[in-house]
Amino acid sequence: MVKKIADYEIIEKIASGGMADVFKAKKIGAEGFTKVFAIKFIKDQISKNLDLKRMFIQEAELSSKLVHPNIIQIFELSEQNNILFIVMEYVHGKNLKEIDKLVGLTKIGWEKIAYIIYKSALALHHAHNLKDNYGRRLGIVHRDVSPQNIMVSFSGDVKLADFGIAKVTNEGMKENAKMLAGKFPYMSPEQTLGAQLDERSDIFSLGVVAYELLTGKLPFIGTDANEIMKNIRQKVPEPPYIINKNVPLHISNIVMRCLEKDAEHRYSTAVDIAKDIEKNLSNLVTVAEDLGNFLLEKYTLNLGSKLGKAEDKTTTETQVTKTITNFLDVLRQDPKNVIYIEKTGNIYMMQGDYDKAMDYFQRGLAIEDTNFNLRFRLSQVFLRKKDKLSFTHHYKILQKIDGKNPNLELLHLQYLILFDKKKDASSKMKEMMESYADNIDFLLLQAEYSIAQKNYNQAVRNYLRIAEIDPDFEFFKSEVKNLIEDLYSSMFHSDVVIERKEPENKDDKNKPRLLVVDDEKNTRILLKIMFTDLGYEVDVAQNAFNVDKLLEMHHYDLIILDVLLPGKNGLKLMEELKGKKLIMEPTKVIMISGVYKSPNFQMMARKAGVVEFVEKPFTQQILLKKIKKHLNVKTSR
Repeated sequence: MVKKIADYEIIEKIASGGMADVFKAKKIGAEGFTKVFAIKFIKDQISKNLDLKRMFIQEAELSSKLVHPNIIQIFELSEQNNILFIVMEYVHGKNLKEIDKLVGLTKIGWEKIAYIIYKSALALHHAHNLKDNYGRRLGIVHRDVSPQNIMVSFSGDVKLADFGIAKVTNEGMKENAKMLAGKFPYMSPEQTLGAQLDERSDIFSLGVVAYELLTGKLPFIGTDANEIMKNIRQKVPEPPYIINKNVPLHISNIVMRCLEKDAEHRYSTAVDIAKDIEKNLSNLVTVAEDLGNFLLEKYTLNLGSKLGKAEDKTTTETQVTKTITNFLDVLRQDPKNVIYIEKTGNIYMMQGDYDKAMDYFQRGLAIEDTNFNLRFRLSQVFLRKKDKLSFTHHYKILQKIDGKNPNLELLHLQYLILFDKKKDASSKMKEMMESYADNIDFLLLQAEYSIAQKNYNQAVRNYLRIAEIDPDFEFFKSEVKNLIEDLYSSMFHSDVVIERKEPENKDDKNKPRLLVVDDEKNTRILLKIMFTDLGYEVDVAQNAFNVDKLLEMHHYDLIILDVLLPGKNGLKLMEELKGKKLIMEPTKVIMISGVYKSPNFQMMARKAGVVEFVEKPFTQQILLKKIKKHLNVKTSR
């Protein structure tokens, strides 16, 4: 994919569909001003199909006319080097499909769901009533109202997206009358028949979305498309309030009216849906804030705790929620509190969400332009985004504000690390080590340098130290797990070719060597870190298929073997390896299992030659105690 197109610099892919891919991009203006957009590129194979290409162009032309706070704004349709693309509003949030995966639809709460439907209905009403230059209604029908096309931002905004297959009855944008467009489970009865559609078809589709949000399941299902469409035309689903007792009757009734088979019995306009919801949901502003905060908290929590279920997640979740909620509460009461604006932006920056961090730091500078800390943070963001031009601009301003501020040294160090000046970075870091030992920014930079040098254990220690220094960053203890997973993930693929390496010094020759065989990535990562940190040589395997290769290349003092492996029982694998004489004395085998824990099974394992049997979940202390019995080594822990 191109890295730059027109005046836009591509940052990352954020979505992919059948017709197009969507990327986050930025545009840099005067004085380093940066704005983030979403850019949709039509796929190569689609661009060769004139009908589909026409739909892509229609989306841009049509959506550019739809200017409404609840519709994603289209700014530009352009083509460069035969690449057709749409520039549109970037929404910092998730679509309803992603939210379902993140938290589960029914856990959002009926009030927040009603608010989402309320805003979506307003968006549809605007589209349905759009007029041409002569005052005639265009007769727009979206035809693809579905969870994937409804976005919710982390500030509680609801945005309707993707008018790519919208029908415009008054503008000569013809289509094959027999072509069914849309997603089958969300189609209206008349849509499944290929009949002429009006706005009430979108109202039915919105009712399907509302039903799914409130109950957690679709109202019309089937084993194939034909059965789904048949059920849409004939089946009457149970009202939402019966499936979910928390749903009020009046909200359930609104949904069921949307799902009437006969279009004449549905709401005649989408705004009527909004009016009925508004009658029963008076605190719309509060609900919007609650929705944004709810998603933000769940998204933040999801960044951590991907590894290991033994840790008490309740404590961590409470800490994260408390931190974010406290910051947002302060800012709601005092929107110009630059200290908390900086704190909030800093959390985002530490989590790698640089665009959101930039939003907060720029908001703070709009209030207090000479605030050194805010501009220092913004400079850090530009460095992490490797935007030299913007960084240089803000660095010069920082020198004018306070040229002797020690944080300028941190920016210099960050520059050396991020732009791969290893020798200078190492020297600078040693020089700063004593004075900045408990400085969070220094610890973060040292961790980044350690990662670049593949010294992952140092990075982990730094991240955990940050959590100890500042209670605001207690959640780093969870996030560090996610970071560790990213750092080590490339080491755990079974098709990795491992080359034998001779120890660089005599001490390495005396290190005990361990092999961890477990299909659970969490366990492999944690054991790899645990024993590498203690000075052991550790190899890992995620299944039985490459274990024999590892055993042919290395002598292992100890093998930690899971009972349940893909396609093979751990005991069976051990028997085969012994038969091939790949496991022989003095190699010891410790078996671990979270399922097979009975005394009989443990007896079988010991008869097969297993020296210890450890039940999951286990603590580091328990495992170390058992290992020390069989390895003649001393450890510092």
